[in-house]
Amino acid sequence: MDFGMTDTQQAIRELSRQILEERASHEELSRLEAQDVWHSSATWGALAEAELLGLALPEECGGGDMGLGALATLMEEIGRAAAPVPVLSHVVGGLALAHDGAHSEVLASAATGATLLTVALVDDEPKCPSTRVEGATLSGVRACVPSW
Repeated sequence: MDFGMTDTQQAIRELSRQILEERASHEELSRLEAQDVWHSSATWGALAEAELLGLALPEECGGGDMGLGALATLMEEIGRAAAPVPVLSHVVGGLALAHDGAHSEVLASAATGATLLTVALVDDEPKCPSTRVEGATLSGVRACVPSW
């Protein structure tokens, strides 16, 4: 079995590294931290413009349908740069919706970065009221919601 990178994965690595080196520099991260900002909208926008946010989403929903290998390549570069962007929770939310198969409009918006997705994890908080799901919208309170 060949575990080497495909040409597509290499191109994703190079493009994402270039964006992250420009947008998630040490100086930029320090500036965001001083402002108590956890999410770099400039970096998010650059990743969206490069069409990297929808890599693993289905093509029929506006994604690249490139699979988890392509996504892992992007995530590796985000981790290397310590970039403050919520790509992991965004993609996990998107893949969950794609699996459900009924949210193509939301996924198309997520693939462009216009809609930010996240997940609501199960928590053991007994005081936590129940939540409701209507379409692709979660209503209620959850203690474990990353990237929100």
